[in-house]
Amino acid sequence: MKLAPENTREGWPILLADVRNVASAGSTSDTTGLLLNALVEDRVKNCAMADLYDVYAVEEAHPAGIGSEFSCELSGKFGGLDIPAFRGIFKVATLSDGRFDYQGEIMRGVMANIVATAALELLPRLWPGVHLLEELVYT
Repeated sequence: MKLAPENTREGWPILLADVRNVASAGSTSDTTGLLLNALVEDRVKNCAMADLYDVYAVEEAHPAGIGSEFSCELSGKFGGLDIPAFRGIFKVATLSDGRFDYQGEIMRGVMANIVATAALELLPRLWPGVHLLEELVYT
């Protein structure tokens, strides 16, 4: 996670991709614990992660409701990968039943149903200055 200053530009975003986490290529989408742990360990600020598959987190977030806090482990649930889970306390930012209308030019008007989702915010009180926002977790 350490980036050399000459490889970064002040004020510009840095994009990281977990290439082992691509569900459309057959991945379990359950390997992001490694990246999440590294981001927090290095105190990376103002970052977001998306497309994380964790049925258990969504099942905890929905009954808790928007604004609620809960602790859970994200990632690292499927065996054989030796990928660590990420343990944290999260605030439920928003919830969805997974149904939405596409708004773009190509699929405008098409209804999608991707099942329940939850956007979670990692609470920074344990890691001051670290915010993982809008982490999508699918059931």
